[in-house]
Amino acid sequence: RSRPQKSPLRLLQGAMEASGSVLSDGVRRHLSSLGVQAPFCNEFSEGSACFVHRPPTGSQTKASATHAELLEISGPPAACWELQLQVKFKVKPVGTVWCGFELREGPLQLNTFVRTFAHAVLRVSQSLASQRGAQVRYTLGGDRSAEKPHIAVPIMAAYRMFRSEGPVPLPV
Repeated sequence: RSRPQKSPLRLLQGAMEASGSVLSDGVRRHLSSLGVQAPFCNEFSEGSACFVHRPPTGSQTKASATHAELLEISGPPAACWELQLQVKFKVKPVGTVWCGFELREGPLQLNTFVRTFAHAVLRVSQSLASQRGAQVRYTLGGDRSAEKPHIAVPIMAAYRMFRSEGPVPLPV
């Protein structure tokens, strides 16, 4: 449950926010769940993020055919969401590059039962990740920790990776 070591480079350096936005040079940009690219830039990297989420059954919002197909790639059962990142490093990465999400207003206000359940689910995710040779690091924040709630994984643990010489429109 320890936080990834602070290094001169973290992939998004806190650029992604749980509120559905990308933080780019101090400016928040909305991150649509319908697969619209959101550019970001910080002192370590620049690029764009694309988030695709399957609308709930019965919702008036419908995923486009392209996005529905994208969510089917992983095979049955179809994925509920996919996050794609396109990153150009301004500084050469050293060591493990982590992709993480942080709640800036933390800690999470959870009762004892929900906090215990959340820890159990996150421990299962750590176990499943370790079976793939990956790590999941997290904290829910709280009285014993000054850390903000976050979750992080090594970027090399991604299920799919695509390399290009230049910018490519997302989603791929």
